[in-house]
Amino acid sequence: ESSPWFQAAPPQAVPYEGGYDPTYDREPDPAYAHEHDRESDPAFPVPAGPGRTRPLTIPGPRAEARPEDEAEPLDELGPDAGGAPTPYDLPEDISREEAYFGAFRKYVSEYGDMPNARQLGNYLLDLYGVTGQTGGPLSESTLRPYVREFRGRYQEELDAGAEHIA
Repeated sequence: ESSPWFQAAPPQAVPYEGGYDPTYDREPDPAYAHEHDRESDPAFPVPAGPGRTRPLTIPGPRAEARPEDEAEPLDELGPDAGGAPTPYDLPEDISREEAYFGAFRKYVSEYGDMPNARQLGNYLLDLYGVTGQTGGPLSESTLRPYVREFRGRYQEELDAGAEHIA
């Protein structure tokens, strides 16, 4: 025996009588014609504070900057660096890796925690002025191998110090 639900007559096709017409193409409302178009009007107003606006300006090169004065972009990988970041104000008497590890140690002593790659990049920028391709901190992908190595190395130093004390 089958369910009474399946014995009912199929629904009849009823024509749609709603108000939606998918073919309707509305004309732009003239009430909004006075508003600015950012693309065509360079004086497009943008908020500048409570109750204030200013014209939108798109920054370009400074008038006082000459092409020969412009700094060349800083390369994250220098030609003689062997794939390592280019140092700027790193101490000259130690290797780049040792300077980075010194910064790693200093970060740990200041903040009480080991830095991740982003934090170390920002710290190197602040401490030594080491920058990446964009002029900002070195990229995380560049510093990740260093951080991985430094964490192990730092822990080994801590363990060796603890054995010496015991």
